[in-house]
Amino acid sequence: MAPVLPLLAEWLARGGTEAQIRTVLTVGLPDEVHSPAKLIVHRLRSKMPAPAVVSTTPGPVTRAECDECGRPVPSPGVCSRCGDTARSGSPAPTADVRRGAALARGLLEARRPMAA
Repeated sequence: MAPVLPLLAEWLARGGTEAQIRTVLTVGLPDEVHSPAKLIVHRLRSKMPAPAVVSTTPGPVTRAECDECGRPVPSPGVCSRCGDTARSGSPAPTADVRRGAALARGLLEARRPMAA
């Protein structure tokens, strides 16, 4: 029969609480217990919580944005569209366009799942 302390240590390492252990060991006991030690070991093994999940997802992704319009760009600076308009003499995006782009980015960020 396995010792109880290593099983308890594994419970706690997997994120189990003392209250959960107490509940597992005391709720729904059979009417007759022939071997209390075996019952404890069996319950601790059979009701062991799943291993703690280690997040392998990378941290938040930071993206560069165009200094003029806020469009995503591969590296900091000005996107090709704004660079072309600056060279061609066309007007830069208006404040309304920049505000709309910022709103869209904010909505997309809100939909991104949170990292644990």
